[in-house]
Amino acid sequence: MNKKLQDGLIRLAYRLPMQPRRQLLYLVHQGRWARHRDPKLMTEKVNWRVLYDRRDLLSWTCDKLQMKLEAQRLRPDINVPKVYWSGRDVAELTNVELPDHWVLKPNHRSGFIHLGDGLVTDIDELRRLTDGWLDEANWKANGEWAYSLAERTLFVEEALGEPGRPPADYKFYVFDGKPRLVQVDRGRFNPDHSRRHYDENWEPVDLKVDLPFGPLEPRPEAFDRMLAIAGAVGSPFDFMRVDLYCIDGEVYLGEVTPYPASGHGRYEPRSLDVLMGSYWKLPTHLRRTWFRKVLCR
Repeated sequence: MNKKLQDGLIRLAYRLPMQPRRQLLYLVHQGRWARHRDPKLMTEKVNWRVLYDRRDLLSWTCDKLQMKLEAQRLRPDINVPKVYWSGRDVAELTNVELPDHWVLKPNHRSGFIHLGDGLVTDIDELRRLTDGWLDEANWKANGEWAYSLAERTLFVEEALGEPGRPPADYKFYVFDGKPRLVQVDRGRFNPDHSRRHYDENWEPVDLKVDLPFGPLEPRPEAFDRMLAIAGAVGSPFDFMRVDLYCIDGEVYLGEVTPYPASGHGRYEPRSLDVLMGSYWKLPTHLRRTWFRKVLCR
């Protein structure tokens, strides 16, 4: 599909109600229609969750501040980045004692981050940078319900790793408490952002999702502990992606993600979309309830 047609279809999709919107976006990103009635692929099941899964179980998973507390409840030995401030007006930061390096994020949406250094002095510039961050884009635009429950606020937390360069991000795909795949992102928020995948035994998986391959790397020393922590944090769910950092041998929570890539990530080869989908056993009672609703319309 050429870029001009793709952009036109995406603009059209965002004018449609949510169900046809998600279907058209799936077509644009995956090159085929999604089977919402009987999803089989990993990407189809993410879309099914977006459209139909409203369980209380997911209620905290897109609230970045709340997820820190819940993750520590599930696995008390996990570290979480220290929070220095939360609020809606960044002018309050002039009265906050901040470390040499910190990160500013919105609590209720993804894809926005500002790396800061030391005390805040230019409030106008910070307001310009964060303009629109308090909007509800993930819920209103993409239908990702759990984001609608997160408190709409900003927060500052400690920056992990080397100043100005985010550490490697280990994203564990956990199914019924069992990690099956690890996605390793390096160079996030930089032009050299790359990605590699490994199985639960740290064997490389020849999977490409949207980004160039990163270099193969040795198994982290704390990998067994990371597996255990990811499994514990993901244990209440039929599927959850649990993002971790490993800094000087200590394991930190990044976040948990119920809607990875909003179901738009393109798996190459497609056979791994099938394999990952086979690990995810959707809640049968929810599928039956949804199917009855469809028949009664």
